[in-house]
Amino acid sequence: FITHLMGRILGSQGLKPTPIDTKGFESVLKLVGTTTADSFDLFYGLYKYNQNSENIIAKLRGALDDVVDNLVEFEKKDKSAAPKWAKNMTISSHKKEELCIEEEKKEQDEKSFAHLGVQP
Repeated sequence: FITHLMGRILGSQGLKPTPIDTKGFESVLKLVGTTTADSFDLFYGLYKYNQNSENIIAKLRGALDDVVDNLVEFEKKDKSAAPKWAKNMTISSHKKEELCIEEEKKEQDEKSFAHLGVQP
């Protein structure tokens, strides 16, 4: 089930071959081609008759959230300037609020430590 699920998810992204494809990306395109060539009825059957399908979907959603959270955390620690494409990136209002609160706290901590003559 997960193979077809991932193939369908990636297929919905409209991925196309490029002149600089890696072997991994070529494998992704092959997965997309193989799984989307199968009927949706087959995919639905894999979902309906697999007792683990709902659990697989839930774990996949959680894993995606974890990976994105790790990227955001890593980016916060990255002192270099943000890439130009990042201006177009959408972040949920909840996540924006969390980031602003964390940034304010960090600034307050830095001021407190500076006042004491200590580096954080």
